[in-house]
Amino acid sequence: MIKRTTWLLGVALAGLMAAAPIGCKKSEAPKPKAVDGVSIDLPKLTEALQAASPAVHTALSKVKFGVRYKRYDQSLKALDTLAADPTLTDAQKQLVTNVTAQVAQAAQNREAATGAAK
Repeated sequence: MIKRTTWLLGVALAGLMAAAPIGCKKSEAPKPKAVDGVSIDLPKLTEALQAASPAVHTALSKVKFGVRYKRYDQSLKALDTLAADPTLTDAQKQLVTNVTAQVAQAAQNREAATGAAK
């Protein structure tokens, strides 16, 4: 009986020690995504628009989709929609402007790369 209790306590202690680093891990800030030679700060934009309206979230989803699949024209249209939204603060609008410039630069880089390949 004592051996069994000691064994169970040993297993429980080992489990706790194995799980301890999981709870102490400091979360890292999301990093900007590098696409076509440009660092596009979508995580920061997503964080800034977290409490925004559903229409803003819809436009943000279109931006992310366009960047992910390199359909920059769709992303730029959605970013224009975001920039025109009257509910955004000045800081949010500035961030939208910065991301718009980053996406536009990625689109130019992609055009230059595909033009050079032809």
